[in-house]
Amino acid sequence: MKTNNWITRIKLTAVAAGVLGLMVAAPAPAADSINVPVSANVVGVCKFSTGQSPSVVIANSGVDIDPSLAGNATGSANVLYRCTNGTVPAFALTGGATLTLTCAACGPATMAATMTLTPPASPNGQGFATDLTLVLTGTIPSATYGTAAIGTYNGTQQVTVTP
Repeated sequence: MKTNNWITRIKLTAVAAGVLGLMVAAPAPAADSINVPVSANVVGVCKFSTGQSPSVVIANSGVDIDPSLAGNATGSANVLYRCTNGTVPAFALTGGATLTLTCAACGPATMAATMTLTPPASPNGQGFATDLTLVLTGTIPSATYGTAAIGTYNGTQQVTVTP
């Protein structure tokens, strides 16, 4: 009986070695590959910087308008913006260049301010890590404020930037 077990083991070992030899000797399947294009498109965009609160105070004497003084009353504020690198911004004053300031406690009374925008010497975008400065200026001529009622005049100027 021991001989039969021994012969069976030899046969099984021979079969296993043969199968293993076929596996090793069999050619591996050929590898395949494909080239997949990858792209990314950066668009030109401009945005006003967050966290700022610019305010224009038009004055000719400190923070007030003294109607006895000649000349324009002016004020300005820096408005920060950022654009995609190389993007050319276009700025606009919503409602045009004339802003009507209203004094609610004065009856109501109004005064017209001329608003202008002055971009930096190099206004093109330098990426979203770099703030650029746009200056918003308001002007009221003495002929306008010289006859104005006493009080605080307010208005809101909307500025847009594209793209």
